[in-house]
Amino acid sequence: MIFQLSESPPKAAEETEMNGIHDQFPENKFRLFRSFCRKKDLSFVEEITPAGLEEFRSFPQVAKGSFRQ
Repeated sequence: MIFQLSESPPKAAEETEMNGIHDQFPENKFRLFRSFCRKKDLSFVEEITPAGLEEFRSFPQVAKGSFRQ
């Protein structure tokens, strides 16, 4: 396939199916979580690991009762 300069190549199927963290957690109550993800260079929900969630959960600012497994 040949692309003209004004066209961009099609995205891979896996790129178009990924969910952005900011899109999935837009509410203000998730601000700390979005900040954590930015610092860890995470952009998509699919990049979040159980170990990453445990690290986030250990932050003193995270209310223990509000974190559901």
